[in-house]
Amino acid sequence: MTEAIGIFQSDIIIRTGLTSAIADLRANPWLLDHIFASLRDDITSNVYGEKEIRQAKDWFSKTDIPVVMDYRMDDMEGNCISISLVESTEAENTLADVHYQPTEDVEADWAPLTPSFTPVGYSIATGMMKLPEDIGDGLVVTTGMSVVDRVGVSHPITDVIDRYTIKLAAGTSAEFTNAVIKGTQPRLVQELESQSFKESYRIGVHAHGEPFHLTWLHSIVVFCLLRYKQTFLEARGFERSVISSNPFAKNEAMGRENFWTRFISITGYVRQSWPKSQVQRVLSTFSEGQPFKISKVGSTATSFVADGFTADDAPWLAQDGLGTLIE
Repeated sequence: MTEAIGIFQSDIIIRTGLTSAIADLRANPWLLDHIFASLRDDITSNVYGEKEIRQAKDWFSKTDIPVVMDYRMDDMEGNCISISLVESTEAENTLADVHYQPTEDVEADWAPLTPSFTPVGYSIATGMMKLPEDIGDGLVVTTGMSVVDRVGVSHPITDVIDRYTIKLAAGTSAEFTNAVIKGTQPRLVQELESQSFKESYRIGVHAHGEPFHLTWLHSIVVFCLLRYKQTFLEARGFERSVISSNPFAKNEAMGRENFWTRFISITGYVRQSWPKSQVQRVLSTFSEGQPFKISKVGSTATSFVADGFTADDAPWLAQDGLGTLIE
């Protein structure tokens, strides 16, 4: 699975999260007692209390409450929950849009690094293999590469003695006629970028009939958004959500009598991510007759400190900031 999971589908996450939460309430009706538990301890408990809780639970158990996107509400005849996107804006920009995991490995065709060859010599007991000169001259062989025998079985190279002598696991028995050397898998490295977005959605709570039905349904939806936030929102990428509710109102737009609506605004942060470029993995390097010269990270050296360093010297302490010579 790639880390670049694309553009976050918040509408699906929120809709299915509410659908799953409501299904869990129906499977565990005792949770409804906790939604309305304050009525038992209120000074109005003799008027509302258990009676109100029982009516709310009976209404919920008998009422179908679909969760739909707002553009599908024309087909709704009664109680429902609607979802609509209000805004999606960039937030908390990072330098160069670099993802928190900047690269990932990518599988690709496992092409051989050498033409077919037959070893000059091979010892099963030690795993030592002598390569032909043209193979050793044409490729800097390193551990992490593998010798693939004529039937396609891969044998990792465990040690490199010199350019023409490598070592496989002792006791490796195979037919190495027409063998090839292949690199480490996966052989591609893919750069990743991402950006944090702040997204706002409007959740419409709609009830047809008595206005107190809307009060019950609003309480149920708020409970779902709070109790199941970690499971159905945060765990799926909709993070740090904040909710607020708008006023209770009669909805004349639906063209039906006694149709009541209250909107809940929910805002959260999501991450949009995408792959950028793919490059070949560096398998080995070689410097003919000269030691490697390594610059400081983040700089391009124009000259190097050639002498005067010992094994205890730390290159990053060099005052010229240009780098050091690595023997």
